[in-house]
Amino acid sequence: PLAILIFADFETWRQAKKILQFNEQVVQYGAQQTIPMPVAPYTPTTYLTRYANTQGEQFSRVKDGDTNPYAEPPTQPDLEARKYRNEIRKTFERDGHRNFGGQYSTQVQDPMFMEPEAGLGWLDTSKQTLSLVLGTQATNGDISTTLGLFSATGCPIKVSTIELNACYPGGGFGGRDVTTFTPLLALAAAFSDGPVRIAQDRYEQFQSGLKQLDSTVTQRLAVTHTGKLLAIQSEQKLSAGGNKNYSQFVAELAGYCGVSGYNVEQAMVDAVAMPTPGVIAGSMRGFGGPQASFAVESLIDEIAIGLKMDPIELRRRNVLHEGQRTVTGAPLTQAMRLQEICDLAAHQTLWRNREREHKRR
Repeated sequence: PLAILIFADFETWRQAKKILQFNEQVVQYGAQQTIPMPVAPYTPTTYLTRYANTQGEQFSRVKDGDTNPYAEPPTQPDLEARKYRNEIRKTFERDGHRNFGGQYSTQVQDPMFMEPEAGLGWLDTSKQTLSLVLGTQATNGDISTTLGLFSATGCPIKVSTIELNACYPGGGFGGRDVTTFTPLLALAAAFSDGPVRIAQDRYEQFQSGLKQLDSTVTQRLAVTHTGKLLAIQSEQKLSAGGNKNYSQFVAELAGYCGVSGYNVEQAMVDAVAMPTPGVIAGSMRGFGGPQASFAVESLIDEIAIGLKMDPIELRRRNVLHEGQRTVTGAPLTQAMRLQEICDLAAHQTLWRNREREHKRR
């Protein structure tokens, strides 16, 4: 935000908004600049290693607790992780199977609110109390953040108490968790001479609301000619914007979803959230899972084409079953219905007649 404009009445605001909102002359841009990209990711960084063979589970994140196989000096679990990561790399180099891979990306995503963000605020200077009414998922965080705005020594605006009246968020879960809307509302209330209201429309919500992190995933899969998934290597980078907002934990879950619902006994998945010059992103519903799943499922479709196999049948042969283990090596003790889902999908009329339907459309 460049400025907060506070209007005395609704009609003046409405007319001003019509003039300003789509006016390309309001914000003047200079020459394009090269923005230095930060190098260090937010910590913690997620490293997953799992290795199983015919003798059973040899090494896994859950069982052996690998932390950072690239750390110096390495811990004992890290040394083990390095050893098994080398074995996984050897799997890709062996004959008798095919390797598929590529780079996959998802863009920044917006949550879909039933209503965009809106709120009321007013400052009682006699009591040094700032009152806010808004939909939020971060009541404690909103209170501490807004109180911190006025806590500097010598601040001319005296606020000792934040009174937060939290309403229902209205869908778009995650989009109102540590959002930038609350401190802007607090500033507007502090500088106005009475109660102030901010009510964003869809355009403003897309323009300034909290985002889901974008992603770039570089991955490869080793596959037998019959379609069995042997090994996966995945490197995930998620862009967090200029503020750490649960970002590293979003990346962590993306790492856990890095093999989707498939039984791959050899896996090395690295996931990081990077500080980037861009919009602030955070903890939307899905929390890294959609980014990782998009990448894996895109590659699975490409493998099906390469092997000349039905994409659903390829998935059916590799989905997880009860008694098998996830990418972390954790055992699945509950009934799994992924194969049943594949069977139902394969018998859908739209899928069976897809070639004919494609030509018709």
